[in-house]
This record gives sequence, C-alpha cells and structure tokens, in this order.
Amino acid sequence: MLFRDRGPAHFTQASACEHGRIETRRIWCSSALNKHLDFPHVGQVFLIERRRTDKNTGGSSAKIAYGITRPTPEQASPEQVLQINRGHWCIENPCHDTPDWNYDEDRGRIRTGFGPENISRLRRFAIGVIKSSTQDGVAQTIRRLCRSPRLVFDYLRMTLNLYGFLSQIIPYQDSYLERLYVFVRQLAAKLPRRKSGPAYQFDDDVRLEYYRLQKISEGSIGLSKEYARSLDGSTKVGSGLVAREAVPLSRLLDLVNERFGTDFNQADQLFFDQMVEAAVLDEGLKQAVAVNPGDNFELVFKNLLNALFVERIDQNEDIYVRFMNDVPFQKTVTGWMAAEAYRRLRGKSP
Repeated sequence: MLFRDRGPAHFTQASACEHGRIETRRIWCSSALNKHLDFPHVGQVFLIERRRTDKNTGGSSAKIAYGITRPTPEQASPEQVLQINRGHWCIENPCHDTPDWNYDEDRGRIRTGFGPENISRLRRFAIGVIKSSTQDGVAQTIRRLCRSPRLVFDYLRMTLNLYGFLSQIIPYQDSYLERLYVFVRQLAAKLPRRKSGPAYQFDDDVRLEYYRLQKISEGSIGLSKEYARSLDGSTKVGSGLVAREAVPLSRLLDLVNERFGTDFNQADQLFFDQMVEAAVLDEGLKQAVAVNPGDNFELVFKNLLNALFVERIDQNEDIYVRFMNDVPFQKTVTGWMAAEAYRRLRGKSP
C-alpha cells in the first residue's frame, strides 16, 4: 500500500548493454513504516523496480523487489541503498555462480552425511587450483582437462609440491587445507607418471614477487651455566652408532619439548596416549606384531599412525601440523609410539 502511488523514482540507474540486454533500475525509499514493523533496527524500507530490454528481440520484462535495511535515510541515500543491494552480487557471483555454472551445483543430488560439504569443498579446491595456475577461464580449462585427463595429474602434483613448499615458510593452521594436502599426497603416489613432457620443479630457484616481514614474538635468549646438553659422538666415520634410549611414553612429552623446543602440555600428552590406545586395538596391527620384529613393525605402525592423525586433526591441530611438516619430529614421535605399541601388544600375546 505504501508504494502503490509511488510517483517519480527517488533514484534511477540505467546500465550499459551487457549480456545482450539493457537494464534500468529505479528505487523508492521510505521510513514511514518504521514504527509499524516488528523488525529490529529497521531504518527504512525500499522498493526496487528492474526493467530489462532484450537487445536482439526487443522484448521487455519488469520485476519488483521489496526490502528492509538498517541505515536510516540520513545514513544512506536511495542511490547508496541501491548500490548496497547490487553489492550482494559480489558475493553471489564468485562464491556460488562459478561452481554452479561449471558443475551444475544447484541440481546436485548428494544430500546424506557430510557428502554435500565435502563435494562442495573439492569443487572449490579445484577452481582455486585452476585460477592460480592459468590465466584462462575456469570453464575453458575444465574443457581442456576433460579432453586430456593426464593434465589433471600434473595439476595435482603441482599443487602438492607448491603447498609442501609454502607450508615450510608460512604457519598454516587450516585443518581443511591440511586434509586436502594429505589426500592429494596419498593420491599422487597412485597416479601414473608422465614419461615425457613438462615437469614442475620447486626445488630450484624461485622468483620472489611478494614478500612480507612480520614480527611474531619478542624476547631474549639466555645461556644457563648449570646445564649443558651432552653431544653424541660421530656416527658417520665407523665409530659406531649411538643407541637410542628406550623412553616410556609417559616421558615422551618432556623429551619432545626439550629436543624440539615445543611447549606441549599434559593435554597433548593425553592426545599421544589416546593415539597409542587406538593403535593397539587395530586388528591389522595385532597380526603384524606376531610376525614382524620391531624395525619392520615400525613401518606398519607408521601407516596406521598417519591415518590416526588425519582422523584426529581437529582434536589437536598444533601437534598435527608439527607432525606432518617436521620430518625429524615425525620420526622421533613415530619411533617412540611404535616402540610403546609393540611392547604393549607383545605383553598381551601369550
């Protein structure tokens, strides 16, 4: 009723010919209903009329949309309200329109469990890889990949190597990216290798285009007079190997903090304990301990431990990130946890 006899528009905007059509937008705003609306923080209501004219056929259509906005007339003019309304397409187009256009996402039939979320993330991951790797459009690149599936393998390996390089210099804390990294790393080992053609190498010189220096902490390093860490002798000149000390799992936390400079606490120790408890319940590990010595058992245990870490990434992201990105830390933790699991399973066997 308010806008039935609305008179001249408070603001009119005519767009240039885009996508084969000409669109004219007109807006009317009013604060007359503010006291009658049961809506929190209402500032004004508005009506937008859109008229489209098809350049090829000459046909026209009109649509009317009503809305409520928080800014008052003093805070936002009709022109600004129209710009804010149009600004929502800046979210719709990059976040939803591209996946829907290329993957027909709106008509997807996946509805159970975490399926919709997982497939949506994989599609956006693929779009991100394409946009970061080529200047061509997403649709054009997807068509090219469909004609040559082997190029998909090159994209996956390139993404794997690039993320592995960046994770050494950037402190990633995103569990979603870490899951994708683990997935692609396991998948890359199963993919066929190209015998000829271009290869991607990230071990050579890297062209630096952007650099940011950021201070993340400040403090002092002091030297203690009372304690000096003993140094192991050389192990590379035939003088004998340094035997690794058997370390109970209950002391693992203190030794890891001392050796690697971490600050893990008792909650992290509980995380390690739970990992070992879950490992010794695995039937495949029980069979492996009966037919393998300790060294071979550690190889079997390592595969299971990687899977357990991926399953529990949300429980302790700090340990997960350190375990996946720090090879010495990974070897140390794996060896000690494997030894503890081996001892427990051997103790349970007759």
